[in-house]
Amino acid sequence: MKTTQRPFAVLAVLLLLTATGCTDGLFKDPSRLEFNTSGMDSDAAKTPFLRMGTDVLKSDGTNVMLAAGGRDAGGARRLVWNSSDAGRTWVPALFDGKELNSRPYAFIRGNGQWLALIPEDNRLRGYSSKDGRAFSKTGGALELPQGSTKLGALWTRNAWTVVTAKKSRITIHRSGDGSGWTSITPKGLPGTEDTSIYAAAASASTLVLGGQTDGPGGKIRARAFASGDGGTTWRDISPDASKAAPRNSGFRSVSWDGKAFRFLGFGWPEDSWPGQTARGLDASWAPGGASKGKWNVALDTSWADGEDDFPWVFGRSAAPNRQGMLTVAGNGGGAEYKFLQRATAGGWKETALPKIGREQFLYPEDTAQVPEGTLLATSFGDDGTFRPRIYLFSGNGTAQERSPQLQPLAPGAPVVSRFVSAEGKTFALGSIGRQTALWESTDGKDFSRHTVLTLGATQMFTSMSSTPHGDIMSGMEDAWNNSDTLIWSRKPGGAWSGHSGDIFSAEAGVDHAAVESTLSTVHGFLVAGSYADEDGSSTSAGLAMSKDGRSWKRIDAPSFAGKEDNDRAIHVLMETPGKTFLAGGFMEKDIKNAPVVWRSADAKSWTPVALAKVKGFTDSKVLGLAVGRTMTVALVYAEQEGKGSRYVLYGSTDQGKTWTSGTALPEALGREAYGPVHLLQNGDGFAVTGTMGTPQEQKPFLYTSPDGKEFQAKELKHGAFGNGSVAINAATVQHGKLLLSGFAGEPDSREQFALTVNVPR
Repeated sequence: MKTTQRPFAVLAVLLLLTATGCTDGLFKDPSRLEFNTSGMDSDAAKTPFLRMGTDVLKSDGTNVMLAAGGRDAGGARRLVWNSSDAGRTWVPALFDGKELNSRPYAFIRGNGQWLALIPEDNRLRGYSSKDGRAFSKTGGALELPQGSTKLGALWTRNAWTVVTAKKSRITIHRSGDGSGWTSITPKGLPGTEDTSIYAAAASASTLVLGGQTDGPGGKIRARAFASGDGGTTWRDISPDASKAAPRNSGFRSVSWDGKAFRFLGFGWPEDSWPGQTARGLDASWAPGGASKGKWNVALDTSWADGEDDFPWVFGRSAAPNRQGMLTVAGNGGGAEYKFLQRATAGGWKETALPKIGREQFLYPEDTAQVPEGTLLATSFGDDGTFRPRIYLFSGNGTAQERSPQLQPLAPGAPVVSRFVSAEGKTFALGSIGRQTALWESTDGKDFSRHTVLTLGATQMFTSMSSTPHGDIMSGMEDAWNNSDTLIWSRKPGGAWSGHSGDIFSAEAGVDHAAVESTLSTVHGFLVAGSYADEDGSSTSAGLAMSKDGRSWKRIDAPSFAGKEDNDRAIHVLMETPGKTFLAGGFMEKDIKNAPVVWRSADAKSWTPVALAKVKGFTDSKVLGLAVGRTMTVALVYAEQEGKGSRYVLYGSTDQGKTWTSGTALPEALGREAYGPVHLLQNGDGFAVTGTMGTPQEQKPFLYTSPDGKEFQAKELKHGAFGNGSVAINAATVQHGKLLLSGFAGEPDSREQFALTVNVPR
């Protein structure tokens, strides 16, 4: 059975956009950067950049929570709305009086209030609200096992309940107040590798799980388990599905409709042939009432007929008289989405999506039940712009739009995604609206020279590197649920050449490939990142080379190849003054990530050099490299379940052959969720800058070192920062000055800045 990633899954590999500012008033601020925007007045330049989709749609009667995420011109943006009238009107939900700036893990309704679980510091913080509009932190935090999958976030037995799976291990996390959490290792579940649990649902008194067991001879059978004490003890309630699906069967989804648990899965009838796609399996089980403990199991071809790819089910919602769900079949750009509904009895029926324009797109993302009908959350796409759109489908099948108002940030100055300094020049890669350009400066202040880059509506650049051997930019051509790598490159004095498509020769239709770093060398252009195999069971480090920027060949070093539970990835490329190429990333061992720097003299043969893991942390990876005359510095990110995360700087004086652990930055600094951390060369020294704080309150930080051995904290101040949150998303050092670009202020009133400051000594 094939599956595909949810929309926006690919966006997890993009750098945050930043923006520059302009000077108001009669006197120019000498610290402000100046950009020439002549000729950038096209329709694309006048169209604000916006790519946002639905994260969560959850309802309780007429009370509805909607969370959306993505990016606008100011970078990453998250919004949460509440509606008390089934989507007719929406108001922003505030968390401790501020807009949320991270993606919610879950919204749970119980005991007359909402509980929002919000990721902070590698933990989940609880925020509660009676009306869904004013949330307050509950205190305490839920620490989830690293690498675990959420099966359900539920209310049962008078407690908030989160069910997670890590391979065959199921953990039940419970809290009576949303603050203190107890993690339970359940009794009565198989706990063996041959049994997989895929879904969870709950009524007020019963918690159920659904999945499958792989038996002898390749026999697969559907499994279900129930708990009446909140998840401590379990009993096997698995049905006998052999009459409906004698070949094989399994459950993939379960929901509670107010009367019974409704399971969906797959099954093969007796007359199926080898290689035939499974048909849908429908089952129901009631814990009480006249049908207590009884199963109804049957094949259901109304949503999976066995003729096409088996669909992945998501976005399910259920009420006593109505159910809704979304399915997607196929992979990549050929994936087919469907919105289906059914009454309590009977088969599923596809519901047509609202009609839109010829060059527009509507992607279903989630459903919720309200008294009037089914709410459908979609992302509406028009000329490269995407925004959430909500529809109510009433019982007669008519659709009424009930979308919140979303005003994208529309700065009047360029938005910069990357600063690059090389050979006495500084480049700024950015855009106005959806018009992309490359600015150039020789003094690190006046960016008067610029080149407008003609891109398609769904194309964007996010990164750039420059050396004496040429320039190279990377990004993506985004088809919403499938993305192709976009590469533009040029040799000194030459014209740009482009490549769009597969870069690591991964399987067609697999959207698990990502380019994270680029480098121009005497041997040609290099791009690095990672790619997954066809079934996503392992990830390999990806490295490809091109002489002309148009045709690319993957470099298959043995140490790049990933295996199951042994993933690898490259995050950064660099060349030392001694002409040694370095590639920083990680190699997984025993389900733990270890930092590694690969070395090469010719960019073809690569040898991994393991760095010592950060003491006290289980997982580490190299995210940055900076090269000086006598020292090479690596920025290592470390994390551990229940301990948060930390950045540590390592040094090498022998072209990356050996590494010594150095300064450990405070744990509160630069968490990945708050934007990139920039490791920069500053003459013979180095600097590290980025954003620290919490999702609701961020501020900049700066550490410097004269030799790369010991880093000291420095105060980073400027009038443009104001008194609110500050996010630094682009930085470089040129002529002894630190160039910064970002936004200051609250999410709904951010002010852009682009400025230069002296590097404090």
